[in-house]
Amino acid sequence: METSVTVQSTILNLKARSVAALAALFLARLAFGLTSEFWSEDETQIYLMGLRYYATGDWPYFGPDIVWTRSQIAGALQPLLVGIPLRIAPFPEAPFVFLNVLSFAALCGLAAYIGRREPSLPRWLVWGWVLTAPWTLQFSTHVINPSYVLPAAIAFFIGFFEAVPALSIGVVSPPRYCF
Repeated sequence: METSVTVQSTILNLKARSVAALAALFLARLAFGLTSEFWSEDETQIYLMGLRYYATGDWPYFGPDIVWTRSQIAGALQPLLVGIPLRIAPFPEAPFVFLNVLSFAALCGLAAYIGRREPSLPRWLVWGWVLTAPWTLQFSTHVINPSYVLPAAIAFFIGFFEAVPALSIGVVSPPRYCF
């Protein structure tokens, strides 16, 4: 009886430490994104498009500027990804928090998938590497053009691996990824 109680308390302690470690990693990634340079052309343009949508409520028909050709990319997704968080919580850091939640959730999904795909790898190594790799810190914590690509890219690659029968590990069942 004492052994099962000890095992249960050990498991709860491990889960609590894992949640605390993930929360600390999320806060560290958020702090990194908030303290990165903000006043270059890309950051300013992306943020101002979302701010224009937030301030006027007008549907954004165009996305970011292409500096070298002096043109704009058609599409409203990026202004919406910055403007909607401002509508939900009207403080200047809201788009950064939303981007970090979105990218952190996608990276956690990737780490969990890699952990299931390669069970011999230590979980602390997989999760630590995926969440702190320099390219994921630079391009998924800061509001710039490629920042919003990461969640869709992770979903694409997991879907691709699961769609190819030779590579599938059964994480996604076939009816869920119908084309």
